[in-house]
Amino acid sequence: MAENLKFLREKNNYYQKDIAKKLNRKTNSTISDWENGKYAPSLDVVEELAAIYHVGIDELLKEDLREKYQSPSDQLIEIYESLDTDKQAQLLHYAQDLKE
Repeated sequence: MAENLKFLREKNNYYQKDIAKKLNRKTNSTISDWENGKYAPSLDVVEELAAIYHVGIDELLKEDLREKYQSPSDQLIEIYESLDTDKQAQLLHYAQDLKE
């Protein structure tokens, strides 16, 4: 769930302080702790977060929302950045071949 919280916040162009304010928290450190997996929010807060991000509670808790909501171009960038330089070059060559 931690990855989902960070992904959804960034996808919706929120800062941690924005979410803290929406949840009536005094600081954003709690949001940071949730996103880093240090602590998990209570079920009541999970319901609020799901409403803020317009996702279902089950989605937030159980699915990898990066795969579900990430654009194809963002997925390609993430894959490219995870590769070593040789494989990056291979991927670029393959993409150029597809383009032609």
